[in-house]
Amino acid sequence: MTGTDFHPPPLESVPAPVSVGWPVSGYQQLQKEHKVFLPKITKEQTDQYFVYRDKQLTKDFKAVSKGNAMFQGNRVQACSVTVKDNSIYFTGIVGAAMKNKVSYNYKLKMDKSTGDTLKSDCESPA
Repeated sequence: MTGTDFHPPPLESVPAPVSVGWPVSGYQQLQKEHKVFLPKITKEQTDQYFVYRDKQLTKDFKAVSKGNAMFQGNRVQACSVTVKDNSIYFTGIVGAAMKNKVSYNYKLKMDKSTGDTLKSDCESPA
C-alpha cells in the first residue's frame, strides 16, 4: 500500500473559469457631463437585476435593501466609467455599511441602450 492509495483519482476535466472580460483601461471619473451618453436607469431595473441574481446565485434576498442602504448612506466613495461597444462599465469603491474603515471594490456592466445591468462584481460579502 502506498501513500497515493488514499488520494481520489484526478479530475478528468476542470471547468474553464468564467470570463468576465472587464476592461482594464479607459476609465474616467464619473462626472455630470457623462449623463449625455448614459441611458435612463430606473430603480426598478436595478432591483430586478439583483433580485434575479440573488435568487439564482446566493439565495440572499436582502442584497437589494443592503445595497440601497449603502447608497443612501453615501457609501459610494469612487465611481469611474468607460464605454466599450454596446456596454457601459462602472468601477469604483464602496465603504462597508457597518465598518467605517473598510471598503470594497465593485464592478458593474450595463447595456448602453437599455440601462439593464448585465453583470456585477463586488468584494463585499453583503
